[in-house]
Amino acid sequence: MTLISAFLLILMPKCPLCLAAWIACLTGVGLSLTVASWLRLFLIGGSSCVLILVILVRLRRVFATRLTTERTLLYHNQPELEKR
Repeated sequence: MTLISAFLLILMPKCPLCLAAWIACLTGVGLSLTVASWLRLFLIGGSSCVLILVILVRLRRVFATRLTTERTLLYHNQPELEKR
């Protein structure tokens, strides 16, 4: 899903007319300029949201792993636990 969003953002046409032309060439469906501009904004916004969500999930995993590792190290390095 992340790769699809990234490729969509990279390959997204810069103007609504270009998007309408791409859609017309690929599907045979013609779009008005208004619909093409809204579709372009929707695709850019949706792809950006997916990428941000994936980044936040990955950061959460990294910080959770670090916190768990630090707790484990602190637990194993306590001197009173080694004496028992």
